[in-house]
Amino acid sequence: MPKLRRAVEKLRFRRAARLLARKTAQIPNLGPAHTRAIKTEAEALRLAAAETIRAAMARLEAQQTAPRVAGLPPRTDWVHRPALWSRIEPTATLAPVPSGHGLSGTVSFHHDCPLNQISIRQAPVLRGKGDAAEAGQGQVLDVLDFSGSFASLAVAFPSEALAGFSNSVLIRADLHVEMEAQSEIYLRLNLRHGPNVEKITRKYEPAKPATDFDIFHTDLDPEAVSEIWLDIILSAPRMNRFLVSDLVLSRRPRANV
Repeated sequence: MPKLRRAVEKLRFRRAARLLARKTAQIPNLGPAHTRAIKTEAEALRLAAAETIRAAMARLEAQQTAPRVAGLPPRTDWVHRPALWSRIEPTATLAPVPSGHGLSGTVSFHHDCPLNQISIRQAPVLRGKGDAAEAGQGQVLDVLDFSGSFASLAVAFPSEALAGFSNSVLIRADLHVEMEAQSEIYLRLNLRHGPNVEKITRKYEPAKPATDFDIFHTDLDPEAVSEIWLDIILSAPRMNRFLVSDLVLSRRPRANV
């Protein structure tokens, strides 16, 4: 379906270009009123085209400056490392941490414990190997007394993730977490479409940091998706330390089966 849609869109662009060419050829033989009408219509198209070009240039620039991440699957067309894992954020160090606290512009911390002993801070980490190692920031969560049932990091996807979105894409989260004590972690992808939110939950496996989310079999309308976010859920985190050293989000077309 996406290929057919793209073919139809290309045909419409070509028809619009031919229409403008015909109007341009007619102008020498038209009166003032008709000429002004064509000018007004062409200006409206010019403004719309300028906005399309601006959005396309921003998208291409974002792709060119995307983080270099080894091991991503072929055909990956969008990559994003949230700023919390790439630069120092003043609000990312706090103790105790209230639920809903924003650690950066796109990442917030949530829990269901009214009284807690949770501290959170950034710590420098190295990614990569040898001289090519890339310096970044990791997130350290120290959890002492905690009577709630969960603590989680909510990571909002940027608007660029919605460009070209369809139910034929796979969303991938490359998450690296080290724990002092064994604890279960779940990743939940949330997709808001209209008043509803589609949720896909996967268990995180430390030995396999990459987690894929396939939305092909969901009931959501991909064109209605207005917001995407990922919950990193720490189940029963009491008396534990977590180092979330990296998170990279990406997207690629799913294989046709």
